Amino acid sequence: MGKALFRKSGFIHTGDWSNHGSNAHDPATHIDVETRLPPNVRKDRWDGATGIRAATAQEISDFDTEEINAEATRVIDNLKGFKSLAAEILIEINALRTNAGLPVIPGATWRQRLIDRYKGL
Repeated sequence: MGKALFRKSGFIHTGDWSNHGSNAHDPATHIDVETRLPPNVRKDRWDGATGIRAATAQEISDFDTEEINAEATRVIDNLKGFKSLAAEILIEINALRTNAGLPVIPGATWRQRLIDRYKGL
C-alpha cells in the first residue's frame, strides 16, 4: 500500500505517490489517499471522501485541455529565448555587414527567413 497526493480542488492527483509513508503537503489544499498502486494522473480522481474514482469524460477533457495549454505556454516561452538569441545574432551580423560595406538586413526579412526555414523542417 502507498499514499497518493490529490488536490482538494478538482480532486486531481498531483503525481506524487509514496509507499514509504505520507507525502509532504498542506492539508488545507491537498489530501493523501491510501492506494495499492499509483493512480493515473489523467484518469483517476479523489472521490472527495477516502477513495479514488474514475474521472468523468469532462474531467479528462478538462485535464487534456490544461495539458495542451501548459505545453503551448512552454513552447512560447522557449520561443522567447530563441527570438532574443536570433535578435542578438542579427545585430552582430548587421554590424559585420556594415563594417564590410554591405547593406543591413532588416529584422522583418530575417523573421520571414526563419519562418520559411521552420516550415521547411
